[in-house]
Amino acid sequence: MSSELYDPGTFNVARLQTIDWLYDQVHAGFKPEWFGSVHFRCPTETGAHRKGSKDVSRKALGQYKWVTQRRNSSVLVSRDVVHISRLLQSALWSSQPGTSVRSRRLSPVPTLFVVERGSAQRHLHFLIPRPLDVPNTAAAIDLVWRGQVVPRTRCLSCNERAFLIKPVTNLRGLISYLTKQVTETYPAVDYQASTFSAPPQLEPSNRTRAPHKRSLNVLSQRPAVPWPPEHWRL
Repeated sequence: MSSELYDPGTFNVARLQTIDWLYDQVHAGFKPEWFGSVHFRCPTETGAHRKGSKDVSRKALGQYKWVTQRRNSSVLVSRDVVHISRLLQSALWSSQPGTSVRSRRLSPVPTLFVVERGSAQRHLHFLIPRPLDVPNTAAAIDLVWRGQVVPRTRCLSCNERAFLIKPVTNLRGLISYLTKQVTETYPAVDYQASTFSAPPQLEPSNRTRAPHKRSLNVLSQRPAVPWPPEHWRL
């Protein structure tokens, strides 16, 4: 693997900003314990191109072209990832306040979804914290994925090797890996599907009178976030 993947001196500005933002999220409370890799349904898994299929109708033949276009559309892929995010929230943290559809925006469980462009089509990576509704094991999460997520979508591959889940052991390395495709024109992070930690709390001000709104710079009052955090430094 190229050393440039983990050398900050080779990172573009957009990637450095994304990395800094991700460390900011961790500083605010995001504690990922599991890393997942997901493949979407390939065109060859649909319609007339499915293994053993004898359907040569126009509809079956057209599904190949439709799935090919969908897998390479950033807008449509994002819609699928949002759906996947909601299914995981419901399956892994339904007992967490704020995970229902009605109250989801109040206190969602922090998650991160990253869509990468491959040679043939896009694929998905995600970071999630400890589940509450199932045992905190790879086998339990895998069972939830294959039993509750894949059957309720049309975008995910049914191939046994299309899903990989493993514990996070090197978060610093994972953040570098997940941002490897970030550029000024391609963010990689799916900001629609991801649910983020709250920003760090501001220190209470000792001023007796609040400054004028035009002179209030909230961002400048946020505590400095070291990059990387001290406990990750080698």
